[in-house]
Amino acid sequence: MSSVYSGNFSQIAGSYADTAAVYSKSETTKTDETSGKKKVSGQTIGNPQLSEKASKYYEQLKKKYSNMNFILVSEDQKENAKANAAGYANSNNMVVLIDEDKIERMASDENYRKQYEGIIANAASGISQLASSLSATGTSVKGFGMQVNDNGTASYFAVLEKSSAAQKERCLLYTSDAADDKA
Repeated sequence: MSSVYSGNFSQIAGSYADTAAVYSKSETTKTDETSGKKKVSGQTIGNPQLSEKASKYYEQLKKKYSNMNFILVSEDQKENAKANAAGYANSNNMVVLIDEDKIERMASDENYRKQYEGIIANAASGISQLASSLSATGTSVKGFGMQVNDNGTASYFAVLEKSSAAQKERCLLYTSDAADDKA
């Protein structure tokens, strides 16, 4: 089982996460004739669609931060993505959950773009701080990620290995005691 720590450094709280959360990986791009928006290629949660301008910007953003794994979230799946953030963590690259509305606005508003690209760029140091505080406790981390929030902040999360030698020992003792009781 995995454990999830999320929050802004001072508010890291442990909880269990539903790691069976599923996201889709769509490699096709289709245009919705009525709205003029296109389905997006890459990893998504829900069915996000972007305008032509936002779609081009999103591709540029993914190239600019190629060391990060972007997952685009549709408006109707924002709360689901937040609740199941740990299910999207990746041990190879930091995951960035960002919604379609932010990408649309970043594509058209230079100041907004600079603000949010700054948040994304600073995420590496934020994750580094989170990793340091977790490793100080001897915790083994499976993956890290961040969610870009509506209020201009970022929430960081880490998926942790839950097993420890003490837990394994207790499980063995419990199994041994149960076997003795049956004998």
